[in-house]
Amino acid sequence: MMTEFDIDKDGKISFDEYMTTMCGEGWTEDAPAERPKPIKFMVPVDASANATKAFHHACRLLATGDEIILYHVTNPGRYPQMAPVYHPDAIKAAFETEAIKADINMTHKVEFVCEVYVTSLS
Repeated sequence: MMTEFDIDKDGKISFDEYMTTMCGEGWTEDAPAERPKPIKFMVPVDASANATKAFHHACRLLATGDEIILYHVTNPGRYPQMAPVYHPDAIKAAFETEAIKADINMTHKVEFVCEVYVTSLS
């Protein structure tokens, strides 16, 4: 199914191969010097390392005036014994720290949006 992503046919899909397939030849991680208008990036986040990587990748793409929306979905009714690290407040705090590390906390708008689905185990 994803064979078209394996450009060099080595049986592995590298980040570069994935991005070339998704964005086209000549894609770049560098933010352009200027854009006609600012962009809002939306990054889905949870307590995983991949979410942190995605956030930092988006930070590298920011140009003047751009914003990041951190989007988290939780279902506390389904996971009543959820560890504190997975609580939305803990995730928000972790990404506030990551914004400081990325040096964007004072230069760009970073918004945390949490959508709560309320269901039970029954």
